Order: sequence, then C-alpha cells, then structure tokens
Amino acid sequence: MINRKNTAFLFQPLAASFLAALLFFTIVFAFFRIGYAVDDDISTISILSGYLGGLPLPFPVQSNVLLGLFLSPLYALSSGANWMVWFYIAVNFVSVWGLVYIFASQLPDAKSKSLATLTVLLCDTYFLLNITFTMIAAFATLAGLCLVMTGVQSPLPLRKGLFGPGLVLVLLASLIRFKAMLLMSGLILPMLLFFIHPARLKKQAFAFGLLAILVLGGILFDSSYLQTSPDWAAFQKYNEVRTQLHDTPRKYNVQFDITAQVGWNRTDTKEFFNWFFPDRKTYSLENLQYLVEHIPGAQTSKVKTLSILLSALFSPVPWPYLLAIFSLGPLMLFLGVRKRALYPLITLLLTFSVIGFYLCWTMKFPDRVLLPLLAGVAITGLAILACSRFESDSALLQPRHLPAAQNLYFASLLVISGLAVALVCCQSIETTKINIQKQVAYQQLLVDLQDLGDRGIIARNALIVSPAYAMPLLWANPLTINFPKVQILEMGWLTFSPAYEKALLAFDAQPMPEALYEKKHVYLITPPQYLNGIRDYIYEHKGIHVNAALLYQIAGTEIGLYKLQPSK
Repeated sequence: MINRKNTAFLFQPLAASFLAALLFFTIVFAFFRIGYAVDDDISTISILSGYLGGLPLPFPVQSNVLLGLFLSPLYALSSGANWMVWFYIAVNFVSVWGLVYIFASQLPDAKSKSLATLTVLLCDTYFLLNITFTMIAAFATLAGLCLVMTGVQSPLPLRKGLFGPGLVLVLLASLIRFKAMLLMSGLILPMLLFFIHPARLKKQAFAFGLLAILVLGGILFDSSYLQTSPDWAAFQKYNEVRTQLHDTPRKYNVQFDITAQVGWNRTDTKEFFNWFFPDRKTYSLENLQYLVEHIPGAQTSKVKTLSILLSALFSPVPWPYLLAIFSLGPLMLFLGVRKRALYPLITLLLTFSVIGFYLCWTMKFPDRVLLPLLAGVAITGLAILACSRFESDSALLQPRHLPAAQNLYFASLLVISGLAVALVCCQSIETTKINIQKQVAYQQLLVDLQDLGDRGIIARNALIVSPAYAMPLLWANPLTINFPKVQILEMGWLTFSPAYEKALLAFDAQPMPEALYEKKHVYLITPPQYLNGIRDYIYEHKGIHVNAALLYQIAGTEIGLYKLQPSK
C-alpha cells in the first residue's frame, strides 16, 4: 500500500505544478514533433555553432551577446546537441511550471485550478511545437511578471519567494529577445496599476525597479561588448536599419522615384525586397538610411490597418487563444470574484487592442507575435482572478452564487475548454505531420547534396548561395545540429555580417555577384520565380548575360540548384 504521509508532498502546489509541467512536456515530446517556426533561429545558430564563419562566435545579433557568450562554448564541444534550442526548452519549462504553480496555489478549488492549468498548457503547446526565440521570450516574460506580481502581492512567505524566479525569467527573456520582452511588458504593466497598494508600495517599487536595473544592465553589457568588435557593431547598426525596410510597411510603400535618389533602379529595388542584395556599395548603410527617412513607415489607411488586425485575429490558428480569453467571463462568475477585477481585465483587453493596432499599422503582426499577446491576455486574466484574493489580505474568496448558477458557469467552462482542447489537438497533429515531412525531406536533401559532390556534379569545395532563404535549413530537427557538409551562404539578415564576409573570403567568392558566374565552385539555389530577377541584376550591373543550368531540384518544391554561366 502507498503511504499517504510519504506521498503527501506530491499534492503540495510546488510539487504538483512541477509534475504537471513534466507530464505536459513528456506528452509533447513523446507524441508530437517540434520544428522551427521561422528562419531567424537557424541563422542565429549558424553563428553560435560556427557553421557560418568557421568558429563559434558569441554574436547572436538579435539576442543579447551574454546569451552568445554562454552558448557558443557549448557548441564548441561538438556534441551534436542544439544548445540554443535546449536552452529555450528549459526556459519554457520553468515558465510553464511557474504559471501552473501560481494557479495551483492561488485559486480556491480543484475545478478552477484544473481549468487554469489546462489554459496554460494549451497556450504553450503551439510555442513548444513551433519553436522560435520570439515566442519563448514572450512567454517567459509573461510567466516572470506573473511570478513577480504574485510574490509582491502575497503575504505568505513561500509565495514571496516567487519574486526571485520571476526576475530571472524576465531577465532571460530580455537576453533571448528584448523586443518580445518589451512587447509583453507593455501588455501587462498597465494592468498592474490596479494592484498598487499603499502598504506594499515600497515592495512593488523595489521589485520593478530592480527588474528594470537588471534588464538595463544586460542591454549596456551587450552594447559595451559589441564595441570591442567594431565589425560586429557596424553590422548591428546596418541590420537595424535594414530591418526598418524589410519588416515594416515601407516594403509596400516604396516608390521608385524615391529609390532612384540613391541610384537604385527597379531591379535593384525588387531584388532587395527579394533578399538578393549582394553589392555592399549599392546597398550601403547610407542608402538604406535615406530610404528609411523618405519612405512612409506606416500603413496608408487606418481602415486597412484594422482589416489586417481582424484578419490576423480571426484566422484559424488563434482560435484556441480566443476561446481561453472568452472563458475568463464564466470563470470570474464561477469564482465569485469581486467586480473590481473587471477594471484590470478591461485595461488588459484595451492594451492588447492598442498594441495590436499599432503593430499592424507600423510593423507586421505574424502569429509568432500575435499568439503570445493573446496568451498574455488569457493567462494574465487568470492571474488577475488569482491575485484578487489579496485585495484585502483576506482568506480565499469563495464562490457566492447559488449551486445551480455555479453549475451553469462550470458547464460553460467545460464546453469552451473542450473546444479549445479539440482545436489544439488538431493543430498539434497537423503541425507534427508537417514537421515530420519536412525533417524527412531535409535528411534526404543532405543525402542528395552529398551525392552531388560524390558524382562531381558540384565541386567538393562548393559554396551554395541562397537568397530569400531558399535553402530550407529550418526543416532540420531543432534538437540537434545537422547543417549540410557543403557550405550554405544564406543571403538573409546575416548579409554583410563579419561571418558572412569571412565565408566569402574562405571560399574565394569575392566579389559578389561576379563569383556566381565566374567561380566554378559557387552555386545559386533559388525558386525559379526569382531567377530572372537575379539574372537581370547581373546584366544591369555587370553587363553580362548569364545562363542558369539546373543541377538539382529539391523534391516536392520548385527550388532548384543552379550554376550560372556567362552566355556565349
């Protein structure tokens, strides 16, 4: 027989929440397949692991250099582990554990604890299966701020200890993706104004003051360390300016009479936005800065902006998150929480609306940004209900409705939760199928590239240039390092970075784009719709017509490996 005294600790909130998180991660890794959401992470890994440039470097560019200093030595161990992704998974596990613990220890009954835990796990499923640093950082910020808020609000010693882990999570989030941390903080912090209490004002000011100091310290270290490497500092500045063209409505608002002012013709402009910008002089920092200053950086119509926001919200992927937000109403009634909790909830929804509209107006609003914000609304809403018990430092607020009403509220919660579970399961199964197909195709691609070298179709020392992220490196399994043995040079946001330039030098592929048709060992991989633009660019800048000989086509795609040669 099981001794209840020996297993009693398993039913304590700290242990129970840990076991719930552990079970969740076990199920995800046992029955589903994770994959990369976007190319950004694999580009960062190519720097940290040394695939691009030859040696592991601590410059993740879009993350803090502190993270690079921690991870690049691990990659140097050559263990095959993808340390950055495993680090993301560890941070995500602690985030889930912390959020589940808050609700396990704060909510008044098993029903509401179970529903809140289910909400956290459902919200995180997409982030874990479609891994990217933006979503991991945003979710860690959400968990960290909820832990800090709970630790500061709670009069109980154990829950005061949540303050430290909360600080660490937010700090780690700022190192992983500062913009994601800032975005999630902007969503949550206005709502915290309703929880300022005169008796805890000093404690609250100290908590968030210390948090700001830690985050600011990380930013200052990153900036100072970059100054020790002028080449990387210069590239960082270049990349920030380039981003304002590629990642904002400027790419849609561009006018050729403006780009002509920096010497660009129509082909130059089109190819830049197709991620083919090989000439440092044509695509100089000064030229990009001029375009940023003279091309409107916002949508031309607020009606169009609203349409973009609504289209993003009501696409199928966010539906489980919308259901989780919708469930806050019945849960609030079921718990009998005071009406004062309405004000922070309304503020939370209004803040989300403002942030969403602003992003659609001035930037872009992909799922990797939208979904963490929706999760922030759903989970922070739950945290508001949990923390409302401390408004008067009283005992748990008990449901004050008649049993029939409580049953009705709980039944509606079950229906909403059931729909959300069904949707998440369907999405997860579909994501798993896609990830498995991609990862199988990627392994075959590696075999094919090796075979092309063995048969002499491509040179042993081949350099394959990949504009527009044509080479699908993100199809790889994120848990291990498995780059092609042949060197792939992505002409993406790492273009003109020191590692990019080092690869060109190592493979004697300078200058570009001449190397594409002058060097026998330099190849081009691209979808066919971009090929004519690249050929036009070469002719207009170098006066040479080139032919493109198709050497290989990736199975199931139109992406081809080409050798460019001057026309005779």
